[in-house]
Amino acid sequence: MRDSDRRARRRLLGALSGGVGLLALLTLADFVPPGADWYAAHPMTASTVTTVVTFVAVSLLVEQWLKERSAAQLRLVSSVAYRSLAQVVNDAGRSLLAPLVGADLHALAIPAGSDDVATARARLLRHGLEPTFDQSTGSWRGIGAASHDQVLRALCTEPAYVQMLFRTAANGRRRLHDGTAMWAPVMLGARSTSDDLGALRQLTDAMELLQERCRLGGVIGRDLPGWVPDPGWLDALSRDFWAAVSTYESLRDDFAELAELPSDEIVLRRA
Repeated sequence: MRDSDRRARRRLLGALSGGVGLLALLTLADFVPPGADWYAAHPMTASTVTTVVTFVAVSLLVEQWLKERSAAQLRLVSSVAYRSLAQVVNDAGRSLLAPLVGADLHALAIPAGSDDVATARARLLRHGLEPTFDQSTGSWRGIGAASHDQVLRALCTEPAYVQMLFRTAANGRRRLHDGTAMWAPVMLGARSTSDDLGALRQLTDAMELLQERCRLGGVIGRDLPGWVPDPGWLDALSRDFWAAVSTYESLRDDFAELAELPSDEIVLRRA
């Protein structure tokens, strides 16, 4: 049983306990002052008290049942939304990271970026770098500024890579916009899901900033033999790139949990 189901059951049991408690208090009225004789002598009062208490008890149960039914329907739909959005987030983040480690996106069933794997791996080799991605595990953890910033900076000395990164960021941003727009009518119906939907803007903004940072390099749509990146621009691009990756990783972990995939039982996703 999932945590959300356990919480729903506890809330329903709480409402049931409250209703039964009210009915129990009504029954105890026969044994505590003013006692059964007083109520027998005042039938209208006794009837009114009984009706009100019964109505409140039943209302508690019905209200909680309706809330839980609505919440269950929302959880069902939102889990589908989270799965879709998690996939969009993953595709955007992995497309950024793949060229740094020589990952074969096609083999991993991930929509390919602007470069094929042969081009990406050849670019790494030109800089004396080996592809390090382990295709057998498919794990994207451990790829960060501490371990791969120098790889990023080496690749950014090639205009072709900067142009590819520009296209990757732009395409990822558009897919994030499309995913957000598609699920907004569903997820804006509840506070928690609307907050999660709003979190996507952080990644969209990070991708947009990275895209424009690439443009400022001066090589987009141009062929500039002998181009050398400005050190200040390279520092800023590195900062924006890893900020986008950090945002992707945060959303990846949050949405993976909320998606409630059936394979969670057999795959250690946080390893």
